[in-house]
Amino acid sequence: MPKRVGANSRKKKATLRSKRKHTIRKLMARLMVFVLIAGLGYAAIYFGHDRIIELKKRFEDSALLSVKEIMVRGAKNVPEDKVLALSGLKPGMKIFQINGRKVDTLLSSNPWVESVKLVRNLSGFISLEIKERKPVAIVNLGNIYQVDIQGIVLPLTDGMNVSLPLVSGLKDTVDCLGRQVIKADHLKRLKTFYRQVRDVDDGMMNRISQVDFSDENKVRITFQSSPTLFELETESLALRLNHLKRLQEVIVDMAQLPARINLCYQNLAFVTQPVSVKTEVIQAVTD
Repeated sequence: MPKRVGANSRKKKATLRSKRKHTIRKLMARLMVFVLIAGLGYAAIYFGHDRIIELKKRFEDSALLSVKEIMVRGAKNVPEDKVLALSGLKPGMKIFQINGRKVDTLLSSNPWVESVKLVRNLSGFISLEIKERKPVAIVNLGNIYQVDIQGIVLPLTDGMNVSLPLVSGLKDTVDCLGRQVIKADHLKRLKTFYRQVRDVDDGMMNRISQVDFSDENKVRITFQSSPTLFELETESLALRLNHLKRLQEVIVDMAQLPARINLCYQNLAFVTQPVSVKTEVIQAVTD
């Protein structure tokens, strides 16, 4: 029995040594495969990177996907060369390098530009479609300007609409884009006035020649067809505008128009004019 035990022990040891050698050989084989794959991968990346760089350079030097022509549409008050200079776009640059948001921001620094639509195609033609602001009034800010309904101050231009009402009593400031704009609280008052006028009579705004906001409690209005100055209370402006509309229907045929009518009081009209005219105007209000 002792001999058999010793033989079994030697056999077990031999088996273990054989297994170890087999395991080591497998590990070495795997290691060699890993090193080979890693080496091939590194070589592919290294030489592939050089190839990519070369292809990129050839692509950038070629005319493929390059800007060939830039067209400007819709710009009337901003010269085309100024639009192109502001946009930062140039022939030869790659179409995919163009940042639409950046172009919009750059062009919006011009007060006339309300919005920009950038259209590009793979043939290399770029179109800048400009929507310009529409003036709604002429404003006296120390100097005379135009202004749109968003309060953006616009320079005077050739061919401007001289029938726009002249608005005074507003204050201006500078916004984050460096544009001259009407102050927020003054702009709110202007917008409210325009909205309430349209609600009462859609065509009234086209007949107004001057609007004065100098007094925060009153609005003073004159019309193109009449020298009469109308004073309206700001707090109840909609009601006063309705009175004003009725009064205009009365005084339009008068031979001697009132110089001034104050409509700041409920059912009363203070008229600067001879007594006969005052009576006729006051009767129109109380009716």
